[in-house]
Amino acid sequence: MIGAGIFSILGVVASISGPAMPLSFAIGGIVAGLAAYSYVALGKTFPSVGGAVTFSFVVTAKESRRIPEPLQYFSYIITIALYATGFAAYASTFIPLPSRVWAVGVVLAFTAINFLGAGPWGAQSPSS
Repeated sequence: MIGAGIFSILGVVASISGPAMPLSFAIGGIVAGLAAYSYVALGKTFPSVGGAVTFSFVVTAKESRRIPEPLQYFSYIITIALYATGFAAYASTFIPLPSRVWAVGVVLAFTAINFLGAGPWGAQSPSS
């Protein structure tokens, strides 16, 4: 599965690395593979739902068990902001609106979908 990051940083990598772009992606692929391996090892060690949060609950003291959940939410907020900014940079080349308008619009649209649920949008799609 490919994450959205590969599409949102492609232009940045091309402008910074220039002709060494394939090497940059190869190094990034190795790092991503090592990160994936650590999650595989984590999943084998703790075969339950929860991933990294389950690991942090097991290895930390009872007093600090409230720390992982806010950190997880913080990482989601940062990820959403980065994806919205990357999308805004591409979208503003097609429809000339400021990047911040695009980024805020994307975040608000997906927030609305999250609050309302996917049902209304799924009902509009043709059945297969």
